[in-house]
Amino acid sequence: MAAVRAPAPALDAGPGLSEKRVRLPDGRSIRIVVAGSGSPLVVFEAGTGIAASMWGTVQPRVAAETRTLAYDRAGLGGSDADPRPRSLERFADDLDLLLDEVEPAAPVVLVGASLGGAIIRMFASKHPERAVGMVFVDPAMAEAMRESQVRRMRRVFTVFAVSSHVGLQKPLMVGPIKYLSQLPMPEAARTVFVRDLTSGRNALTAKREWRETDMSASTLSRLQSAGLPDVPVTTLVGELVHRREPPGLRAALQEAARAEMQAHHRGRFVLAANGGHFIPHQETDLVVEEILRVVRTVRQDEHHP
Repeated sequence: MAAVRAPAPALDAGPGLSEKRVRLPDGRSIRIVVAGSGSPLVVFEAGTGIAASMWGTVQPRVAAETRTLAYDRAGLGGSDADPRPRSLERFADDLDLLLDEVEPAAPVVLVGASLGGAIIRMFASKHPERAVGMVFVDPAMAEAMRESQVRRMRRVFTVFAVSSHVGLQKPLMVGPIKYLSQLPMPEAARTVFVRDLTSGRNALTAKREWRETDMSASTLSRLQSAGLPDVPVTTLVGELVHRREPPGLRAALQEAARAEMQAHHRGRFVLAANGGHFIPHQETDLVVEEILRVVRTVRQDEHHP
């Protein structure tokens, strides 16, 4: 499939954050958003069609204690599009190449939300030596990914992408924007996130990501069966049911995540009572607390191997 041909713009990273560009070996430019100092490096992976600004309220607070990096996947935000199909393997390979350019020897704590959860799981399965901690934030899991849900999400992203051709993607996002306006986010971070959430370029890439990435239950099940590295892992799952979620989906996700964390001897399950699928914005304090919990555990492991 041909890449989405649109310029990769320079963008305001948001309060307390800095934008940089990294050139991958194949020549593509990837926009990264960085802040903080120290080890381990916390790497943020966003959901389908969402740029680094998804983490605009979480990243600066984590950066007060350690080094952080969020980035725009290919075709999103300020990153060049990818001429090759966007599979989970391709996502993980891009992240590997990106880290090779930024700091190849850095131990990383991986934080992934929604699709980002599947991406960091794939990355850890391919490069277990690089992951020293993981935090899943309402991640995509096989038990909650029914075929009807996959079809519905494909339709949603297709409509959003088609609308972007005539500039109608913003009116379609009136509901989410109104909801975001009610959350206790810093206004500057909200502005940057809404900018990216309503971007026509991001809408086109969201459609492409969802259509080219196999998010079927069978694929996710195989990925989950590969297991997790022997590192501290936390999974946060929202308790609030969105009105458009299929019946039983949220309960299935909670049950699957809880069981996986109970089976992982360094696992921790956290139920976000006041959050749904968008926990980073609904329960920012909780997300920051759990990421820093993993960061501190990793530091303890380094001092007491």
